[in-house]
Amino acid sequence: GYTHEFIHTSEPTYCRLKHSMKPALVGKLDILQNVLDVFASTQRQQEKLMSEAKLLKMMIYKRNQQLRKEKSIQLLKRVQTCLKRAST
Repeated sequence: GYTHEFIHTSEPTYCRLKHSMKPALVGKLDILQNVLDVFASTQRQQEKLMSEAKLLKMMIYKRNQQLRKEKSIQLLKRVQTCLKRAST
């Protein structure tokens, strides 16, 4: 069999800075963290929405010729148009 040889190396040196965290700064950092959390959540939702939009595009493409007169496919096309506008 194949065996791994682990080479022991020393830990990298870290630079530790001395700082004094003022309560006002900590509060601002907490607010910033909350904003970043909201942005991350929004980005995840946007990614899911774009995935659904891609699926919708494929569905419309495959069924458009058969069902182009149907109201359901027309409604799906309107939804697709709205998603395109929202993503730009």
